[in-house]
Amino acid sequence: MKKCLSIYALTGLLVGMLTSCEVEISGNGNLDGFWHLEQVDTLSTGGVADLSGQLMFWSFQHHLMAVVDRNNKNPEMVLRFLHDSNRLVVSEPYISDRETGDIKVTDAGQLAPYGITALADTFTIEKLKRSTFILKNKTLRLTLKKF
Repeated sequence: MKKCLSIYALTGLLVGMLTSCEVEISGNGNLDGFWHLEQVDTLSTGGVADLSGQLMFWSFQHHLMAVVDRNNKNPEMVLRFLHDSNRLVVSEPYISDRETGDIKVTDAGQLAPYGITALADTFTIEKLKRSTFILKNKTLRLTLKKF
């Protein structure tokens, strides 16, 4: 009987500990995760750049975004982002340097290979489903696939 009571007490203690922990949820829904930049369309000219063979990625977690070029042609960067129903705002870009510390980006041209055209860029989200993410800013439409 004592053994049975101690098992119940231990179970109750564990359940209490787990339910009292605060769990932080990002609220980003389908946005969170790792996305492959597949296509960049220039809105003014109708030009299309197929990047499906390139290793360009965006990833999102909580309020941080990372852009990574696994072809090693462009530096990895981290940015802050704000996501609401149909809008994505990216800002405060830094080159990720784990050795000496992150370096603030002051030239928007460094972001261009990732489809970001300004140090603070606002995108309209046209589609955000489980595996497809399409967004546009003033000059570009980007298509990404969940990786």
